[in-house]
Amino acid sequence: MDHYHELAQQFLRDMVAFPTVNGNEKPLAQYIAGVLEGYGFRTQLQDIAENRSNVVAVYGSSDNRIIFTGHLDVVPPGGDWQVCDPFHLTEQNGRLYGRGSCDMKGGIAAMMASAIRAVETGEARNCELRLVFVVDEEVDGLGTQYYVSHEPPGGRTIAIIGEPTMLEACIAHRGVTRFKVAINGRQCHSGLPYEGINAINQMARFLLEVERFDLDRQSLDCGILPPPNITATMLHSGVKENAVPGTSEVILDCRTVPGETADTLRASILDILNRLFDGTQVTYEVCDFINVTPSSTQPDGQVCTVLKNAFQEAFGREAAVTYFKGCCDMSYFCKAGYTETLLCGPGSMDQAHIVDEYIEIDQLHKAVDLYSAVIRQAQKGSCL
Repeated sequence: MDHYHELAQQFLRDMVAFPTVNGNEKPLAQYIAGVLEGYGFRTQLQDIAENRSNVVAVYGSSDNRIIFTGHLDVVPPGGDWQVCDPFHLTEQNGRLYGRGSCDMKGGIAAMMASAIRAVETGEARNCELRLVFVVDEEVDGLGTQYYVSHEPPGGRTIAIIGEPTMLEACIAHRGVTRFKVAINGRQCHSGLPYEGINAINQMARFLLEVERFDLDRQSLDCGILPPPNITATMLHSGVKENAVPGTSEVILDCRTVPGETADTLRASILDILNRLFDGTQVTYEVCDFINVTPSSTQPDGQVCTVLKNAFQEAFGREAAVTYFKGCCDMSYFCKAGYTETLLCGPGSMDQAHIVDEYIEIDQLHKAVDLYSAVIRQAQKGSCL
């Protein structure tokens, strides 16, 4: 096995052992800082909250900056793991099992190994290598928001986020805005239902109109991205089985494309509610509680060109250029001026967040080779 492939596996084994379920990332940040300091990196912990720290490791100093970034936190193990303890990396049939192995400690391990390779081979002479590993991606993105607010892009900077993309170049993702919509009728005894106003019935009318609104948008041409969509994901109504409910609340998960904002979506939702309930005794409230904007980079821009050239060098074929199905920290990078940012990492979203999460060993090794080629290609000619 290649030494740097082996190194990536060792890093992954060590990192999975840290139970960084969102809110407990500092010990892992300290471990990473200690490892990279041993290879000549300058490191800094950015304290976000108690026991929560980003780690930033820098090698060299140049206007030509290459950022590799990813998140330290993982989702809870959940369920009944069959293959292994979720925090003990286990190899089986060409796979490495453990919570975070795919999303996304595998990507971090590959980034660390490729950066160390570049340092030891002298391939990082003409650039600044910057490894940025952050907290809280799985919830509010606090780690990345802190980093980009304190570290403006400057110089000629490309950034690669190691989310699991099967090493495809993902140059865009939809945003997400979530709304809580409350519809208020009038509670009464279920034996006298017409003495009240059933909030569940009114919510059903509303959700049917939301579905019609959403279907009308499915023909929109959004370039590389799929059309926007709205999905009802949580519903709460009623206080007792023999009482007509007076209130019903729904959570709407809205996947957005460029041109859509929380304000335009709220206006559309309110328009539906107004049409249904104005002039009646039904009242309603709408509030948004998460808003992450969509983001994209150009397919012929610097970072995508570097990635495509690196893919050709490493594997002798063209890279697939597509979009990322989830929503992620790329939004915060692009919003802060890091316009040359894309996602490319080992593993598949299908393997993330599941019981018995895993990453293919071959994917991990290929990521080390690809990131190493990125470092070389980024320093050629006018790529940076």
